[in-house]
Amino acid sequence: EPVLKHGTLGIGFIGLAEYLTVLTGKHHAESEKAQKLGIEIITQMKESCDKYSERYSGDTPFAADFASGHKSNYIQDRRDLSRAARLAGVKWMRERISWQNADSDGKINTDLIREVIDDINNEGINVLPMLGTNGSDWQSSIDAVKIYNVIKQMAGGMNEKSSTLEIFNEIDGGFTGVPADVYAAFYKAAAIGAVDGGGQSVFAGLIQDKNSDFRKLLMANDVMNYSAAYNSHFHLFYGSGEAKETIDTEYITDERDFGTKEGMAKPFWVTEAGMYMSAAKGENPSEDKLRHQARYLATSMPEAIANGLDKYFWFLWREYYESGYEMGTFDYDNNTFPVYAAYAAVTSALGKGKFIGSLARDDVKGYVFEANDEGKQTLALWCSDGEKNVTL
Repeated sequence: EPVLKHGTLGIGFIGLAEYLTVLTGKHHAESEKAQKLGIEIITQMKESCDKYSERYSGDTPFAADFASGHKSNYIQDRRDLSRAARLAGVKWMRERISWQNADSDGKINTDLIREVIDDINNEGINVLPMLGTNGSDWQSSIDAVKIYNVIKQMAGGMNEKSSTLEIFNEIDGGFTGVPADVYAAFYKAAAIGAVDGGGQSVFAGLIQDKNSDFRKLLMANDVMNYSAAYNSHFHLFYGSGEAKETIDTEYITDERDFGTKEGMAKPFWVTEAGMYMSAAKGENPSEDKLRHQARYLATSMPEAIANGLDKYFWFLWREYYESGYEMGTFDYDNNTFPVYAAYAAVTSALGKGKFIGSLARDDVKGYVFEANDEGKQTLALWCSDGEKNVTL
């Protein structure tokens, strides 16, 4: 389990001879039949180990946005949902840290942050802490020096826990409440503080169109030279109208190309990708909406990776209700929605998720992935309307 992230788990063959004796009357050194059966058993063990090694070791594009602190019983929920994430193949988890935890002198309690990260790390999952804020936090006497001090202390308090920080959430969507050039100064101060404190790298979350005035002014202030990655968010709405079942590839490729131009080929992450499903508060969305949510993940994840996305964070890894819409992976009692099974199926099939090439046939979309280092390949194939016969 978690040991697979940090070392090697050895599985021995003690008891094999006795097992074969019970099954065949002789052990592997006494009978050809017993030896053949023993080799079949060991081969099955090897294949199972390879499968789990591919799934739980190394790095993959498969990630999720957690926000565990919004749950009332959040400590136990966080641990249970972290274990569920590991079982589904999640390799990175985005977790929110509140700016309001920082005091007026720029000090922040890192003990709670480390506790949160430990619960997730213990399942072998990397953590992306996101220091969240909103406009009202920035109306008081916030300055670049305070931001530098907060981020430096935060980075120093968990430098062995996480290598990357997100500073801040949807900065061009009103959460900061400051102009782009002012935010650019804050961001650079945060980036320098992260390096001075623990050597972490940083990046920011973006949501507006790349042609927005905020985005243009932000890039004109050279923030990408202080960034580890280019990051954007992408959500779909399923209301009473037409359902969307796959990601907008034009948006993904446009964002990728924009980030490449501005950031000198930095990695491209989407730290929020999900589907809004209209529902009454306290009630689950309809079966049809839940089916579309599952299908959206199963198609959008491979398609986004195939179009140049380096990390895909599914939004959201818990129950989450906002303004008449449900976006969670679990219901109010932590029972899974169908999208959980879809996530687990995709990560299991795609393995390490390295995109190789496209295989399109008429109205059918197809993407080929390298699933492991031994050359195993997986073809993700689907059509948006009815059923199609495809000759490979």
